[in-house]
Amino acid sequence: MTSITIGLTHYNRPQMLKESLKFILSQTFEDFKVIIGNDNPNIHIDKKFLEIENKGNIEIVNNSENLG
Repeated sequence: MTSITIGLTHYNRPQMLKESLKFILSQTFEDFKVIIGNDNPNIHIDKKFLEIENKGNIEIVNNSENLG
């Protein structure tokens, strides 16, 4: 069980999302999970798109509609 869960939401700011995620992953504390909620149904976000390694502590949820 992870001790910290970080939630990030995304809508049309892919560069800001990439920068935020890289900052989180650069921390020395490693017992965390990141959940990314993508509210733009026109853009599919995955780990390749975010240019990050396939780490198990990152979960991406691509919503089929903008949930606001």
